[in-house]
Amino acid sequence: MAESSCAAVRGVFCHRSVQASIRWAETALSFHGRPLIDQEARGKYWASLLHQANDGKELSECARVRASHSWVDRNSAALSGRDYVQFHHVRVNTLPTHVRTSRSRRVVGGPPIECRAGCGTTETAAHVIQGCHRTHGGRILRHDAICRIAISSLRQLGWSVRMEPHFHTREGLRKTDAVAVKDQVVKVIDAQVISASSSLDDSHRRKVAKYDTPDIRHQVASEYGVENDNISFSSITISWRGIWSAASAASLCELGLSKCLDSITFRALRGSYMNWLRWNKMTTHISGYTGTNSAGWSFRREGIG
Repeated sequence: MAESSCAAVRGVFCHRSVQASIRWAETALSFHGRPLIDQEARGKYWASLLHQANDGKELSECARVRASHSWVDRNSAALSGRDYVQFHHVRVNTLPTHVRTSRSRRVVGGPPIECRAGCGTTETAAHVIQGCHRTHGGRILRHDAICRIAISSLRQLGWSVRMEPHFHTREGLRKTDAVAVKDQVVKVIDAQVISASSSLDDSHRRKVAKYDTPDIRHQVASEYGVENDNISFSSITISWRGIWSAASAASLCELGLSKCLDSITFRALRGSYMNWLRWNKMTTHISGYTGTNSAGWSFRREGIG
């Protein structure tokens, strides 16, 4: 309005009520003395606050891999409305657990925060989905489904894939998820869905180091008749909230698996939500140590309300 060629419009801009509105808007778009007039600046500001919060800390690596966030807008058409809402519950950690629903009310004698399955730990979404005995079977199903997606894509690209080969090493038995062979090149791959309490890339490197040993290299070279330099190791490393390790995603893209990263993200998020649903419907409860069975625990049935 200030730069308009029309004198009347410029006059309106100079009116005291318009100027008052502009000053109010500038104040409203300033946080701690920092002006956030343009949309990009506001986005970065709110993202930084989210990543500093407990629930948003794991999302700080989200922007590094497109498949970690593309389903939110670009690929949302591939999801049903129900999946889209459920995936957001998982991604932003809003599942109603004891720890979340008791915020601001944690005082002596207040609401309980222990896991309702009797695990002896706090009931967070990470524990429910990643650690509770009720969801052990669901974690296996999620892991196997992710492996099937990757293996199917590799075979479509012409790779010969052997599933779950056993390697006997000095450190003990090692059972990776897949060994892919193509044109005298061998790729050893293992999958993991983790809690991003530490760097996702560090988790990827630890997984690679677990299998990249002289014993396994020697066995792979002997079995497939390839040079040691043609053997490499990688992982499928993604968090339970659908965030990819950038190093893991890059190594999979080198194999031609860039198109299946979105599918793996969908399956990881769906599996995490299904774990939470399964946990909420189950009633098994660890009552304590008995020393009478191999696991050392006795289980009983208990409603969760």
